[in-house]
Amino acid sequence: MADTPTQRRTPSRRGGGEALRTEIIEAASALLAETGDVASMSLRAVARAVGIATTSIYLHFADLDELILAVKLKRFAELTECLDAAVAGAGGDPVEQVRAIGHGYVTFGLANPGHYRVMFSASTKGTILGPNGMTIGLEAFNSLVTVVSAALDRPPLDREVEIVSTNLWNFVHGIVHLRTARSTFHWPDLRAQVDDMIDRTFGLRSASQ
Repeated sequence: MADTPTQRRTPSRRGGGEALRTEIIEAASALLAETGDVASMSLRAVARAVGIATTSIYLHFADLDELILAVKLKRFAELTECLDAAVAGAGGDPVEQVRAIGHGYVTFGLANPGHYRVMFSASTKGTILGPNGMTIGLEAFNSLVTVVSAALDRPPLDREVEIVSTNLWNFVHGIVHLRTARSTFHWPDLRAQVDDMIDRTFGLRSASQ
């Protein structure tokens, strides 16, 4: 889902249960997409976008940090779905699955620049753990580890798998960050850039080519 600007909403009924909780998350997500900055967020702005009293938000979230965490978890879940779909459509070759994840990752990040910045930013309390105690975004990283493990024919906890996976993550994250921050730079073709890194990583051509 690409970043979209906020829209005026029809005021919600008070309460609303899970439906209202979802609407609050979507409103917060839309506001954060515009700025990519958690420091600019306020519960009052979210309440205004939804059409409810600010106090109604506290029926669903303890504070602003908890709401921002919910937004991050939602967007990382979308990223994981994107990566898993890319793998599913890449056929049975593990290296091509890694390539598909690379392309899927940069496509998602560049299509959602505001959300992407928020996903990797600290909340006001610096929370990095989700409600299950797992590091936020670990599921997405594990999708990469799984295909790298298969491509290298080594177990997921192998040191080489860890190094290659983190290096590839650094690479695609850097592409998204730099292309977003320096959009006027003369960047090479995006697909060719990702393909080149995958080819070099798995020895499909020499580094001198």
